[in-house]
Amino acid sequence: MRLLLVEDDPILGNGIEVGLKQAGFAVDWVRDGHAAQLALQTTEYELVLLDLGLPRVSGMDVLRQLRGKGSDVPVLLLTARDTVHDRVTGFWVNWCVSAQCGMPMKRRAEASKYR
Repeated sequence: MRLLLVEDDPILGNGIEVGLKQAGFAVDWVRDGHAAQLALQTTEYELVLLDLGLPRVSGMDVLRQLRGKGSDVPVLLLTARDTVHDRVTGFWVNWCVSAQCGMPMKRRAEASKYR
């Protein structure tokens, strides 16, 4: 499984990269949002680990662009941000940027009525 790790902190990024590689994952580690955008344009990943506080292009903007292009690759947000606003914004961007993302949510909500 090929993963993209987007983390600008060298100590944290190195620890995550080493742990994932020891677990058998193939990891590409980039250290800023612009590099993440380039990596996502050129390589297909099965999971993205994305820090929100990145230099050059914010993690939230990377996520907006990714979802805006219709990509449904799973994204795990890494952040020290802890406000409700940040958590809700991350959720909203991750799931609702495009109309394509809104439809599955609507179907799941309708299906939950019958459980």
